[in-house]
Amino acid sequence: MKMIIRRLLLVMAIIFSLLGGCDTQEGAEGNKSLEIKGKVIVLNFWATWCPPCRKEMPLLESTYKRYKEKGLVILGIDYNEDRERVLKFTQEMGVTFPIILDKELKLTRKYGVLSLPATFFIDKKGIVRDQHKGEIVEEIIATKVEPLLSESGLEERR
Repeated sequence: MKMIIRRLLLVMAIIFSLLGGCDTQEGAEGNKSLEIKGKVIVLNFWATWCPPCRKEMPLLESTYKRYKEKGLVILGIDYNEDRERVLKFTQEMGVTFPIILDKELKLTRKYGVLSLPATFFIDKKGIVRDQHKGEIVEEIIATKVEPLLSESGLEERR
């Protein structure tokens, strides 16, 4: 149990410490909640100039809306772009999940991202369980997210 808590705290510490070099931007609806403890997290590295990234954005948004009440958090990690450009894009696309502007590429380097888009799936214990390089499609995201959401949370694993 102590190891699980340590892993969760480590992932949370990494994410929040790296946010120090990043700019957090809310989605178009102004979602300010970044509570991630005990939740399934999808980290999606993307950029507005990336055609597959643009194409997958509506799927990420619909996935977020479908599963956020079940404990899913999607964080879009933008690859070193101007805040206004990203805000315009997210408003046009109707993105409501949080976007992190990775201006110093700290998160991008930490996760070893070499090409976009890249998506990481993190379980309720804070463990990266899977990753996908390239465009996400509905079949892929459903097979990664649904099993993680159905797993027991930290409090149930004593």
